[in-house]
Amino acid sequence: DHPGVKIVSRVTGAASVSAVMSKVGSIENTFVVYCDGVAQPGSGPKATFSTKLWTEGTKQSVPLCSGLDANAEHDIVIFKSTEAQWMGIKPTPNHVSFYEIVGL
Repeated sequence: DHPGVKIVSRVTGAASVSAVMSKVGSIENTFVVYCDGVAQPGSGPKATFSTKLWTEGTKQSVPLCSGLDANAEHDIVIFKSTEAQWMGIKPTPNHVSFYEIVGL
């Protein structure tokens, strides 16, 4: 639930990359993805993707980067850009799980 958490990966042999993730809780989390240092466009002005439409507890395949040179190395960063929810009267589960990076 902490902002600023990031996952960093270096991939080769793939023209596109996705991540497999899931969420617990109903609060939306947003993420910015960087492919070779370039922020990827997406679902909002400051987000590449969000968990808003995800079904709780279901693994989601999230496209991260495409159009990559499969013969080169690429640096991928997934950065959580939402703040933690500390103002609720009753704490509720709210976290995102990361399972793997998949290259195609």
